[in-house]
Amino acid sequence: TALAHHLRDHLLTNREGYVSLAQLAAEHAISVSHLQKLFKQVYGVPVYRYIKEYRLEQAAVELVRSRKPITEIAQHAGYDNASKFSESFKKRYGKTPSRYRADKRDQHRVADAAQQIGIIFCDNLKDIFEKLHVQYLSLWNREMRDRIFLISYKSQRGWTRSTHR
Repeated sequence: TALAHHLRDHLLTNREGYVSLAQLAAEHAISVSHLQKLFKQVYGVPVYRYIKEYRLEQAAVELVRSRKPITEIAQHAGYDNASKFSESFKKRYGKTPSRYRADKRDQHRVADAAQQIGIIFCDNLKDIFEKLHVQYLSLWNREMRDRIFLISYKSQRGWTRSTHR
């Protein structure tokens, strides 16, 4: 598995120059089929599919975090042709890169606004609960005062439940 991890790292970091599986297999003195089999055992998918998915995921992150042009992100993901990148991206995410970028930015704006509203709402709730608590204590104190007065009055008059009936 260490060899599969090394091959993965080598393939993912070498974006500029195309490295064939034959070259990698020769460098590690194994056959191409053995390299492919080993990679699939460790990662569950064929080599080039793994690389394609990984680069599309990186592109999706880049689309949201940066304002780079889509053509630049496509090139960084290993696509010479922006339309091929768009096609692959849409197949993977169900949206074109530009739509994906717009939707995610809108989601972030909504989340930021919701967080702000949540903070304000929580502060307002805190104030409301504090006021309710004060009012409740005030009512409770009045009720207790009235009960104490009534008990005291009844005991002075000698009233009990049995006498009252």
